[in-house]
Amino acid sequence: MADMKQIVLKAYCDGLPTPENFALETKPLPEPKEGQFRVAHVWCSVDPGTRSRLSGGDSYAMALPLGKPIDGFSVGVVDASENDAYPVGTKVFCAGGWKTHSIQNGKGFIGKVPDMPVPLSAWIGVLGVPGLTAWFGLKDVARFKEGDRVLVSS
Repeated sequence: MADMKQIVLKAYCDGLPTPENFALETKPLPEPKEGQFRVAHVWCSVDPGTRSRLSGGDSYAMALPLGKPIDGFSVGVVDASENDAYPVGTKVFCAGGWKTHSIQNGKGFIGKVPDMPVPLSAWIGVLGVPGLTAWFGLKDVARFKEGDRVLVSS
């Protein structure tokens, strides 16, 4: 049986994260059940929003639990499927975590990557949650219009 790898949170971060805060685990590669499909992750995001969750205290989101895989957004390709809507070869973005593979069912945060001339990694960056957060923050919250200016500091 093939294996998958995942990054787990070994210890909460005090200051900048270090390799000692994380562990690399090898697990058996999961097989999809009826209605599910497996995504082979090509890219996993390290979003700014994840940082506060590595410290052990709740902020706008709950702290990540110790010993569990770090969650986050991923983009990849379906490599095994028991779901007709997501056949093998389908490119997707999903909440797959810091793993080489994840099992999905087509519900929640998941979508098919359209055939566009942009890098696959864009779907977890500028076209993913961080980019959409910035876009809606400027357009819907700040209501920026032509001629307005913004300073981006990070």
